[in-house]
Amino acid sequence: MSEEMRNVVRSVARAFPTAIISGRGREKVEGFVKLKELFYAGSHGMDIAGPRVEGTGCQNGNGTDAFQNAFQPAAHFRPLIDDIYEQLRERLKGIPGSSVEHNNFCVSAHFRNCPGEAWQDVVSAVEDVVAMHDDLRMTRGRKVVEVRPKVDWHKGTALRHLVEALGLAQQPDVVAIYVGDDHTDEDAFRTLEETQQGFGILVSTRPKPTRARFTVRDPACVQAFLSRVVDWAQSPSNGWHVKPCCTGWSMGAAAGGGAGPR
Repeated sequence: MSEEMRNVVRSVARAFPTAIISGRGREKVEGFVKLKELFYAGSHGMDIAGPRVEGTGCQNGNGTDAFQNAFQPAAHFRPLIDDIYEQLRERLKGIPGSSVEHNNFCVSAHFRNCPGEAWQDVVSAVEDVVAMHDDLRMTRGRKVVEVRPKVDWHKGTALRHLVEALGLAQQPDVVAIYVGDDHTDEDAFRTLEETQQGFGILVSTRPKPTRARFTVRDPACVQAFLSRVVDWAQSPSNGWHVKPCCTGWSMGAAAGGGAGPR
């Protein structure tokens, strides 16, 4: 992430509750993005934590902050995921260009740098390992196959959980905007389409089937869009000026960006 993009995302996060939902491990994403104002959801949303900013957010009905601790719906799978990671490291070490990544609650086998048809050996190895475990499944992304627990949880359910935990699910004037470029982001696009709580924006240089409502070409377009969102946030039309906080977030201090009143 460029420093210019980081500054724009920080500004968005101070104007609206904002989350980054990634397939990578949460700590890796936090280390890459380096913004304490954000909500982070790693491992395809199976590891969610709130902003690292003190004194932010309205209290919920119980007088507590729903984001005090990380939310990890697949925590009991961690020992098995550790074992799968070691198995795949051993299986893939002889395949040139391949790599294995531990993402806390899922394991990613990358084949972007594999020569010729060697990528098929990566896929076969992952299929063999997954076939030995009834409680695991294999999913595909861009030049990667992943091993995940068989739980009803993905980027779309993580998005829904965040909106509900923020206390915004029943707010008719809240619109969630999700920007993504990966096949796994379609789960979030579909969730927004089905719930009619917002819309998705696909980042892609070529036309392809998607549940997103809009498309932009590249990260530069995303940055330009977010800059306009920041400009609009200063206007009286932004409902957060009336009530500048929700559970786990306060305007100008903590997390912003994915959902906010129209």
